[in-house]
Amino acid sequence: MDTAQVRGAAHALDELAGRLNTEAGHVKEEAGAVPWEGADAEAFRARMAGVFAPQVHAVISQLFSLAHTLESNALEQDLASSQGGAQVGGAGASPLALAGAAQAHMLGLGILAAQGARARDLLGLTSRRVRGIGTENTHTFNPTVGLTALAAMKYLSSTGKTWFLNPHFEVTPTTRPSTLVGISAYRDSHPPRELADLLEFTEEARHARGAGENRENYRVQHFRTAAGEETYVLYMPPTQIAMEKEKAWDGTAGNSRDWASNIGIMTGMEVTTMKNARAALEAAGVPKGANLMLVGHSQGGLAAASLASRSDFNGQGGYNVTNVVTYGSPVDAFTPAQSNTKVFAIAHKQGLRTYAENILGGPSRSGISFTVDPVPLLDLGGLGRPHSPQVTNIDLTPATDHDAGLNTGVSFFQPGQAPVDVKLPGYDLGAAHDSLRRLPDGSIDPHYGYYPTLLAQQELNPDLLEVKGDIDGLYMGEGVTLIDDTNVQFVRAPDNTSADGATHDDGGTDRSTPPSPEEFLDRWR
Repeated sequence: MDTAQVRGAAHALDELAGRLNTEAGHVKEEAGAVPWEGADAEAFRARMAGVFAPQVHAVISQLFSLAHTLESNALEQDLASSQGGAQVGGAGASPLALAGAAQAHMLGLGILAAQGARARDLLGLTSRRVRGIGTENTHTFNPTVGLTALAAMKYLSSTGKTWFLNPHFEVTPTTRPSTLVGISAYRDSHPPRELADLLEFTEEARHARGAGENRENYRVQHFRTAAGEETYVLYMPPTQIAMEKEKAWDGTAGNSRDWASNIGIMTGMEVTTMKNARAALEAAGVPKGANLMLVGHSQGGLAAASLASRSDFNGQGGYNVTNVVTYGSPVDAFTPAQSNTKVFAIAHKQGLRTYAENILGGPSRSGISFTVDPVPLLDLGGLGRPHSPQVTNIDLTPATDHDAGLNTGVSFFQPGQAPVDVKLPGYDLGAAHDSLRRLPDGSIDPHYGYYPTLLAQQELNPDLLEVKGDIDGLYMGEGVTLIDDTNVQFVRAPDNTSADGATHDDGGTDRSTPPSPEEFLDRWR
């Protein structure tokens, strides 16, 4: 073998794979930016995500594999040539062989290692190591946002007296402890494979074991990575008390995820849902110092960002919170307590979309649909304070049809057709803010919530690809082994919940199973 020529061929293959990877990324960005809506557009994007991306990924993988094979064979040839069969009486490698091995290392091993690492990083196949504890940050909460939230609390307390016909009404963020009432394991569980799974797992946690307005759940997954490290994910569901109910504001609900707690978190308080999150990690056996990712939707994401901003939770003496992923959450008031934590705040903020349609096969109508989720805007962008470089706001256009938003349409009519009145449907907050909704057959509604947006864009949007690249191999994807999947339930009021295993308005199904009383006590101890 002419090892120099072989290494030249390996280098050419490596360069080709790199160019293809770059060009594929450009194609994804261009395709994702096309201003095109409708069934054909959705079918195209689905095909891009389900056909184009995996096939290109496979070709790039094969090219890197071929380059790796050539480099490996060239290295073996150099080693064999340097040894020349010269060994001394079975006493091991001769000095000549050792020198040849060192020469071979200088010739190719460094290149091979660099190429292999590059290939694994690009393809998500590397045995990645979790980021270590970072340095402690100061000024982790924006007090201006806190004062604004406090003023809002006083205003709502005043107006609530009239709204609820209660002269003693006060907005009362929940801070008193809850009682742990159940630990269970999920059936048929697996590590998350994509970003949409993180949202679905959070929604499953919201409804397990009959939880609702009187009980709340936290879900903890325990993984082992390909590098042998232990990692954990805590899933934190959203607000679960209807806004129009008095118990959503006065602290009397059994579920601490009420509306008053949203304001309490924004004032800088550590409310009960945050205390319960700490207790859930302890109940699930997560040791202090563990590598942890927090995932939350709406209030769950807000509470996650607040916890990550506290040095007693995130840092020395607490957990190594490397990532926080939120959906529809106002988190700009918070900065992580340690420098290694990355916060990815995913939100429906790019909601102005043009559309066109035919009405009853006749006149065509075009206009603009407004589907912005207002919830992640409630932090007022941090009120002008510079955002932490550790916090990445990812603003997405909802993958919902225009009927889910507030349409401001103008009509264009075909010649000879009678005019058609322009309708302005009401704004559907749920479609813009909720995580997902299940249809009667159990399938997920493709035109409602954050889930279809992630499903359509997670393989095309460069910001979402960055999120996936940061956690792939550590908290999701290939090489991650699920050790435990635990649901922890709390209650703060007399038990009047639905029966275990009940389904709820979004069709969520309880997939958790309770342990025996003895197992429960063992887990809690």
